[in-house]
Amino acid sequence: MSLLHSHRNISGVINCHAIASRGVLGRQVFIEMHLIVDAADVETAHHITEEVESRLEERFRPVRILIHVEPPAYKSE
Repeated sequence: MSLLHSHRNISGVINCHAIASRGVLGRQVFIEMHLIVDAADVETAHHITEEVESRLEERFRPVRILIHVEPPAYKSE
């Protein structure tokens, strides 16, 4: 699984962009990304990001993850 495909098949995820990562697999990895979600409220968006984080942790552990949530109407400039 690549970072770009980490969100596939997660309900509520529309897309992701602005992905940045650094570190060494097996030692420490840092991941930052913007996640476009279809969520009616902050609590739902939070649950969606937790699922994405869980999948990333399974693959890239140990990892520190920062996800910036974007609304469905977000348009990349």
